[in-house]
Formats: sequence, C-alpha cells, structure tokens
Amino acid sequence: MTNFYRAVLLPASILSGIIIGAGVFSLPFVFEKSGLGLGFLVLLFSSAIMAVLYLMYADVAVRTPGNHRFVGYAQIYMGENSFWLTIFMTVVEMLFSLTIYLILGVSFFTLINGLSPIKSLLLFWAVGSAIIFLKIKKVATVEFLINLGILAIIALIFLFGLPGADLSKLNDFNWHNLILPFGPILFALAGRSAIPEMKAYFQEEKIPISYMKKAIILGTFFPAILYFLFVLGIIGLSGVVAEDAVSALLGRVPDWFLAVVGALGLLSLWGSYIVLGLNVKEILFFDLKIKEFISGLLVVFLPIVLYFSGFTNFIGLVSLVGGLFLSLEGILIIIIWLRMNRSVSAPPIFIKRENFVTIVVILLIFSLVFANELTNLFF
Repeated sequence: MTNFYRAVLLPASILSGIIIGAGVFSLPFVFEKSGLGLGFLVLLFSSAIMAVLYLMYADVAVRTPGNHRFVGYAQIYMGENSFWLTIFMTVVEMLFSLTIYLILGVSFFTLINGLSPIKSLLLFWAVGSAIIFLKIKKVATVEFLINLGILAIIALIFLFGLPGADLSKLNDFNWHNLILPFGPILFALAGRSAIPEMKAYFQEEKIPISYMKKAIILGTFFPAILYFLFVLGIIGLSGVVAEDAVSALLGRVPDWFLAVVGALGLLSLWGSYIVLGLNVKEILFFDLKIKEFISGLLVVFLPIVLYFSGFTNFIGLVSLVGGLFLSLEGILIIIIWLRMNRSVSAPPIFIKRENFVTIVVILLIFSLVFANELTNLFF
C-alpha cells in the first residue's frame, strides 16, 4: 500500500506552502467588517471553490502531454491570442503583489524599530531588490524559511490571542458586506503555481496520480484552518483590528513578542518578495524577450513606482489582486478545462464532466467578484 505520508501529506505540503503567505494578514480586518461568522463561512466556501479549481487545473496538467505552465495551457486550448492576455494578467498581478509586500514590510518594521515609514519602506525595498538584481537563485531553503516564518507568526498569535478572543462574534453576519471578503480570501488561497510542481512530484516518486486529488483537497483546506486560528488570535490580542493585522499589536503585547513577530514577518516577506520578483523577471526575460538587465530594472523599480503613485492601501490592493486578477484567472482555468474536454479523448481524472451545476456556481461567483472589484476600481 502506498505510504500516506509520501502520497498525500508531502504533496499537500507543496500546495499549502505556496498558498500560505501575506494574504493571511488581510483577513482579520475584512472578517471584522463582514462579521466573523460570515467571514468564516466565506472562507470555507471559497476553500471548496479553490479546491475544485485546483483539481481542474491538475486535470489539465496531467492530461496534457509535456510540461507547461498557465500561459502554455492557455495557448494550447484557447489559441495564440490568449498569450498576451495571460502574460499581462500574470505580470500585473505579480507587480501588485510585490507592492503589497512593500506595504506589509513597513508594518513589520514598525514592530521592531523606530524608523519612519518612508525609511522602513526604502530599506525593505533596497534589500529585496538588491538580491533580485544580483540573480540569487530561488532555492527550496528560501521557500521553507518563508513558510516557517509565517507558520511561527500564526502559532504565536493564536496561542497568545485565543484566551482573549470573544467567540460570541462568530454569530456576527453582516450580509450587506457579503462580497467584501472574497477578494482578500482568494488572494490568501492563491496557489495555482503549485500544481505543476505536484504533478512532477508524483511522476518522480512514481506514486499513482489518483492520490493527487486527496493531496489537493488537503493542501487547500489546511491553510484555511490556519487562517481561522490566526483571525481568532488577532481578535483576542487587538482591541481594534488594523488593516494589516499587526499594527494594532503595538502597546498591547510585550516588546519581545513584537520583535519576534516583526523579525519573522520581515524574513518571510523578503523571501516572498525575492521569489516573486525572480518569477516576474523570468517572465519578462524568457516570454517577452526583454533583455535581462532591463527585466531586472523593471522588477526592481515598478513596485516602488506603484507605491509612490498612490497604491498604498493594503486592503484595497489585496482586494484588487484577489477580486480582479485571481477571479479572472479562475474563469480562464475553467474555460481551459472545458475546452480540453472537447479536444482530449481521455476522460477527466479528478473532476467529472457532468458537474454542470458546480461549474456554473463557481463561474457565477468569480464573475460577481470580478464585476464588483471592477466597479470599485472605476467608480
């Protein structure tokens, strides 16, 4: 019998490791605005939606010959014209995500030093940008440290905050803010890039691909459980929940606690900033054929330009990336999967063709979230 640890837990950790990140810091604020009960309900519902979406994407990856990424699958099943749409969407989404890390970097610096916001911003940006520009390679150790830092912060805040958490707030449902949590939650659950890595893992380890379904489901819901614990912890520690979750901890917890959370947060954010920045640089260099030096300059300077252009609202940016770009990405994955079923004779592996109602519901949710964010952006 195939070992459960190798067949499910390890590949699930690949997906969870990609998912768990900066998005968690937006959840306490939006959950408080929507009501904790409604926030957790949307988190559960969104986790189910994303699990189905990742199963669809895994189906595309497994049933399509060769090794491709999102842009490649779009070209195969949606035509050459989809190249520019997917490239533009991916690059802009990543650049805004880098800007989100800049904003959070300032917040974590305030926990451990007396630097002004602008000095904290420039210091965080300079360190992250220098490593990107020096071509330090993305390694598994960096990703491990990123995940370790975030997990340690979640554990600390949950353990210290739970005793003071008002669990009666779980009965709060502000239905007029129903759409509000979707964008940040989609951002917090984003992990599509892990699916090809999971496919490669199953192939290299010669494990039956059927186990991938359990790994994807577990890998999607495990971060949601951690997010639930984090939100409870923040509510217990903070009288007033800040947009970035951590700013309101000042004056409410011991200095050593702030220093540990700040240091862990900065290390994990720097790691994420470097990994994401290198990904953008590779797209600009390999896919758009922009010279390597120019690609590096664009990755280094565009996030800081976006910041000084007015993109400084943490919740607003997280909602933009999650509500606009990730909902559009979800719609495209569903279209790719549907078109693949028309052209590939092999039957679906993880998702049944006849799940018509499920597909329509997910498309409707993504469309509503996309339209809402587009309306907020222009009106």
